[in-house]
Amino acid sequence: MTVLLTGGYLVLQEQYCGLVLATTARFHTRVETQKIAASNGRDDDVSQSIDHSHALPTHLEPVLTSSTCAADHVQSQTSDRNAYVEETLVATMNGLLGLDQAVLVEHLRAMQQQQERLHVLLQADNDFYSQVHRLQAANQCLCREHLRALPPFLPPSMEQQADGSLVAAKTGMGSSAALITSLVAALMAFFLPTLDLARPGPDLYLIHNMAQLCHCFVQRKIGSGFDVSTACFGSQRYTRFPRSLLDGFSHEDALLPSKIAACVSDHERWACDVRVQPFRLPTGLRLLMGDISAGSATVSLVRQVLNWQQEQPEESKRLMDALHGFNQRVAAGLDALDHALQADPALHEKRVAAADVTSDQWLEINATIGALLLKTREAFVQVRSSLRNMGAQAGVPIEPPSQTDLLDATMALPGVLAAGVPGAGGFDAVFVLVLDASVLPRVEAFWQSYASSASSRICPLLCDVAVTNLGTGLVRE
Repeated sequence: MTVLLTGGYLVLQEQYCGLVLATTARFHTRVETQKIAASNGRDDDVSQSIDHSHALPTHLEPVLTSSTCAADHVQSQTSDRNAYVEETLVATMNGLLGLDQAVLVEHLRAMQQQQERLHVLLQADNDFYSQVHRLQAANQCLCREHLRALPPFLPPSMEQQADGSLVAAKTGMGSSAALITSLVAALMAFFLPTLDLARPGPDLYLIHNMAQLCHCFVQRKIGSGFDVSTACFGSQRYTRFPRSLLDGFSHEDALLPSKIAACVSDHERWACDVRVQPFRLPTGLRLLMGDISAGSATVSLVRQVLNWQQEQPEESKRLMDALHGFNQRVAAGLDALDHALQADPALHEKRVAAADVTSDQWLEINATIGALLLKTREAFVQVRSSLRNMGAQAGVPIEPPSQTDLLDATMALPGVLAAGVPGAGGFDAVFVLVLDASVLPRVEAFWQSYASSASSRICPLLCDVAVTNLGTGLVRE
């Protein structure tokens, strides 16, 4: 799960960057071979059964022939198809074919001889999907205590749309990117077991590039890529890759193995080692995410902002440059705070003390840490103001009034450094940065009382910031 702290809308362009946090919520993918229980009537084929158990009940059988390694799709009559799983599988297998045809064909022939198929199990931590309806159905309050008591890897609640279709109730934290990245990494590690996923380097870059390509292919559009990048590399300062890299991979006939291999192997153009830079929260600070469960169409929000940029190029650039400046101040403030805490461990006691008082008393606790906290907090306030201004100009609710009221009230609590809407904003979620873990129950209790008075729903999530070094977004379990 990823949280775009700063850089919403700006990370769509190469001249800007954003701060992204990787959280402890993960997709888990297991790839293994299983004996084929009965003949499928195609003795020359190697079939792959995928149990997409975390979401829609899905049982897919993309069939790779050993002679052509082309993929057909056979839908199980007992389940629904899921394009994210199905098309990621096909794109990755074609990419592997282009990267190392001999190794892939050898694997498939060995499976055929052993009468085996490839079984892929995907499971998502519960934070990716809203648990509000599940808790309310059990007459339980929306709190982390009850979330912890839920069984792991629950299927998502489904919500009916105006057109009658059913969609998963998501928390808006990058579930599609996490799913695709996890699946791509597991498949590539299975067929190319010598890949090193533990540190930045050509192997991890290859998986990242393949996941970005698959995400583009499945969505039929080229996004900013910050969510896939964070799933691969962990928390970071992110600058997007050139859009031209994926120009040919957003349509249905884009799966030529040689072209996929050439694209994902072009490390010089992807420049992951340059675009992705380390970032971490200062020691002791904690993250709390809130599921508002009101729902936002992120694609629609982004499309309207892009239309505004085209219609008002000068004004939009002025506002975006100003927002970028405030984003940079947030990054500088967090860096300065982290450096101060690392240089003087005694300041951690002052940080903990500041967590018990409101921001107007931080300077009284300690002049050094108080000044750093206030400077960073003010930069966050300016970011929020700029996003609201951008939303007003573009006619989109980047920070809707209901969110503004909640965020302002949350920031008034003792120990809260900042609060905001992540990513593209809207009604999906809010984030809160607090000075110490002791502040989390305070925010949670406030949200419960606030939701009752405001007739809204706020469900705190269980995830926290993943404490990792750059390059360890993927974990081989």
